[in-house]
Amino acid sequence: MRYDFSLTHQTLENAALRAWCCTYPEKDFSIEQYFDNAQWISHAAGIEVRFYDDLENILAKYLVERGQYIAVI
Repeated sequence: MRYDFSLTHQTLENAALRAWCCTYPEKDFSIEQYFDNAQWISHAAGIEVRFYDDLENILAKYLVERGQYIAVI
């Protein structure tokens, strides 16, 4: 099993959708630890982060806004 995550940013003005994906092995992976170590979140505004399993089932979804991450799923 692995954790995939997708960072998605959509601007309302032009409806542009940008995504970036990365894969991590399941062993020793923690969503909380991921966010604690992510330096980019203090600068993020309106970013959606999704975590998936091997079969691409969504495990969790968060909204990130200037260092704060809020669980949606």
